[in-house]
Amino acid sequence: MKPYYKPPNALFLLLALLAGSAVAGATVEAGRVTLSFAEEGWQSSEELPYNLEVSSAGGTIRGKARVLTLPGADAKPQAVLYVGSTWGRSQVYVRGSKCGEDPTAYVRDFNDSKLENYRCVYIAGPYLVENLLTNTLQGLQQASKSVGASVVPTQSAYYLYMHMTAKGGAIIHAEGLFTPNFTGLPGAKPVAQVPAGLSPAIAAWADQFAESAVETLSSFRGGLPVPKLEFSPVPQK
Repeated sequence: MKPYYKPPNALFLLLALLAGSAVAGATVEAGRVTLSFAEEGWQSSEELPYNLEVSSAGGTIRGKARVLTLPGADAKPQAVLYVGSTWGRSQVYVRGSKCGEDPTAYVRDFNDSKLENYRCVYIAGPYLVENLLTNTLQGLQQASKSVGASVVPTQSAYYLYMHMTAKGGAIIHAEGLFTPNFTGLPGAKPVAQVPAGLSPAIAAWADQFAESAVETLSSFRGGLPVPKLEFSPVPQK
């Protein structure tokens, strides 16, 4: 699946991961957003540039990004999140008002028919991570080629792709990988139709994260809570 919106080249992700990571606090800034976490132990890269070229006439919208990982009990990543955002600029528009269709993914379309908005979230899996990095998660692709297991939690994973824009070029962009034992939000009900084979609880997790991102687009404070990540125990071999 290739989402309707094609993200910018994110080679800076590779630089972030190679630079090492530090334990994140309760909150971490990534451009105009302040991420907050329900769990302890998240690790964060340094804040890095997130640049999106709008057009030859519109120039470049500038922001910041982070790469965040949540280690499991074995110290290997259970989740990898990339979040970038921009402050925007007056009279700049990111056009596109419809999410691309994908029958294999949960797709939540937040667009309100305004041409300057593109607001979509996708979640699906588990799929082979190699295929996801090649076809869908272009922001993580360059990093995975060089740092391997530091980016890839397992051979297969659930993926998240989210891109939200607002009038004036404000953007929140996120990509994620979650190990196959990711359980989402048990008991929660998703808003849109869930494809066969995907847990409604996982779709509901994407709903909650995306709904927070939409609110953050119009917020001066920019708080963006990451919903709690729950994982079922991995059977011992």
